[in-house]
Amino acid sequence: MLPGNIEQFKSYSQFQSLEDFNETMTMYMGRYRDQFTKGERRALFHLTRFCAKVPGVSNIRLCKLLMYANQSEHISRSTFERMLRKATGLGMLTIHHTLRKEGGYSHNVYVFNRIDGAGEQQLKEEQSAEIPDGSRAEAPSSPPETINLFKTILKDISKDVRLENLDESYCPSHISKDFIKAAKPFYGADGIYQLWGTALIACRRYTLNNPIEHYVPVIISAFKQTVFQYKKGNIKGSFKGYFYGTLVAMFNMEVRRETMHKLPYLVYDWLGDSDNQADLSDRPEALI
Repeated sequence: MLPGNIEQFKSYSQFQSLEDFNETMTMYMGRYRDQFTKGERRALFHLTRFCAKVPGVSNIRLCKLLMYANQSEHISRSTFERMLRKATGLGMLTIHHTLRKEGGYSHNVYVFNRIDGAGEQQLKEEQSAEIPDGSRAEAPSSPPETINLFKTILKDISKDVRLENLDESYCPSHISKDFIKAAKPFYGADGIYQLWGTALIACRRYTLNNPIEHYVPVIISAFKQTVFQYKKGNIKGSFKGYFYGTLVAMFNMEVRRETMHKLPYLVYDWLGDSDNQADLSDRPEALI
């Protein structure tokens, strides 16, 4: 199988709609909820969020899945890998490996199976092993919390990726790449965009000699100072408000520095004779 766009894998879907996929997941969790830890259930939930375009099929890279999941909660890579092993072992999931034309593995394709399809025989075998002949009982209904959990999946996976979940690669091109690099460990695209807007507002308060690009080191320094104070627990209000105040103070210093550089350099007349005072403004080495 060769890698490609998710549309390429439509034929692997076993579901007629998202509602159909959601119902199957609810049935699976009713049977196998206790097989997964809480973290593994959350990992499974995040994977199903990326099975909307083609119901029950996703080709998201694991590193991207981890990045999106960890914007709202911490889930380790090992937790995702354990979840995948358990889900495939229970017949819920089939993983197809794709191969690059030039050789080597590319992304995986995750295909969820119908509970009455690929995993049906395994389900029957496990039921037979657990329930003696002559004492068959109707399978227990899904716990209410399981049903509620997977009812939310339909809403979440039918939406596009939310703005606050976009990574720094979505930042507008007018934002300084150096500032993006400094801010991306702490903020996604939307947060970086708002902080850069705050920097522009602070810069426009003053008549500066250079364009905004010249002051990027100042802006980054103000951001790092704000992060430090936030980590120390010294920020009582909002992060953005403290960042703005720090920028204002630093731009004030820049204005004073630029103003001083405009003043003419004079040699002091020690004899008090103003006629002997020489204007050496064109000689920056004549400092007083």
